[in-house]
Amino acid sequence: MHITVGEYSIPYPFSTLEGKLVLCGLSPKHVQSLVFEIQSLFSGIEVSLDELYQHIESNLERRFKQDFRSIVKYERLCRTRSVHPLIVVLEGASSTGKSMLSISLVKSITATRMLSTDTVRQLLRALMSKSEVPELYCHTYQAYNYKQVGSDNLSPVVRGYIAQVQLMERLLRESISRCIKEGANAIVEGVHIIPGSLKRISNAVTEILVHPDKETHHAMFMAKTKVSGLQTISNDPTQREREFEAAREIQEYMSKRAMKSGVYVLHFRSYESAIKEIHGLILQRIRSVAASC
Repeated sequence: MHITVGEYSIPYPFSTLEGKLVLCGLSPKHVQSLVFEIQSLFSGIEVSLDELYQHIESNLERRFKQDFRSIVKYERLCRTRSVHPLIVVLEGASSTGKSMLSISLVKSITATRMLSTDTVRQLLRALMSKSEVPELYCHTYQAYNYKQVGSDNLSPVVRGYIAQVQLMERLLRESISRCIKEGANAIVEGVHIIPGSLKRISNAVTEILVHPDKETHHAMFMAKTKVSGLQTISNDPTQREREFEAAREIQEYMSKRAMKSGVYVLHFRSYESAIKEIHGLILQRIRSVAASC
């Protein structure tokens, strides 16, 4: 299917429509059915976005209509630069589930930018040698072996974490600010963000700390090599136990900072419930902005 934009006709990516419908609360089965109907109806036909959205809205149940209208209105406001794009930031220590959650959310908000703090760390390694900044060339929960900064009241592990964060925070801020300037919806995820530290950038930024209980976090941390196949972590169970305790220290520190700074704490239990909860937060912002404009 093609949509018309002024004098131009361009292919339409149905994944963006699917994301909007899922964000409204429709079940995956309902979304697939509706999209299939639209594909069949408009096959080989050029339509405008307004015509497409009007048809979709007319086929939605009443309980979904208002949220769909709000999402479409927010999208229009972003195109006219009346409001900032959606910037959703998922924070948390290693193996808390944030990376997998971010994959689903890219589609939900039609994000054209996705930034992992691990990627930023890797880019910085290309610019700074291991002899200069050895704390950059290790996992966050190992950084304390090389450098520690911050209050003496904090544990060595947390002070090592802060040392690594400080190397990266300027580049992260600049990258997020660039997304806002471009008007691009973005998902940002990683451990290298102290909760509350991005509030000064823009009210467009929604920070969420992904916070599983210790038992769930432990299981996810210990199973990481088998689940993800990551090759840069130890296979030694005893060492991994020590590393988990260090990662959990960082997570507890992040939790305290989140509560102190008013960052939303997502008590992670399952991916399905977490996505639903995050969708609720995103919709809350969209409804508020759409209602005020």
